[in-house]
Amino acid sequence: MTLSTTAPARSLAPSRRTDAKISARWREWCPAIRIWSQSSGVQLTAQIGSIMRGMHKSWLLELLALGIEMRVIRRLELDDPRLPLSMLRERLRDYQQRSQTLRQQRPSRR
Repeated sequence: MTLSTTAPARSLAPSRRTDAKISARWREWCPAIRIWSQSSGVQLTAQIGSIMRGMHKSWLLELLALGIEMRVIRRLELDDPRLPLSMLRERLRDYQQRSQTLRQQRPSRR
């Protein structure tokens, strides 16, 4: 996948492998989304599911374009489709601040 820092996430064309990873990650979330929709009374139609999937894919592409590894995305649930985008952005900001602090605390290897 060719990434440009100036290209919006929606304009990126992911490789087949990246697209397969994103699809697999969406399938991991499907049971949780079903449980969430039933418990919160949200009527999950095919159209809503399709919109959620598209938003999830777009957000994941944005995270990958920022250089966030998929293992970090999984571990910190930075792609939870049940949460509002503002909350996911806050989680991302927290992660970036923590990792920057840790990099600054490491002794340089010279």
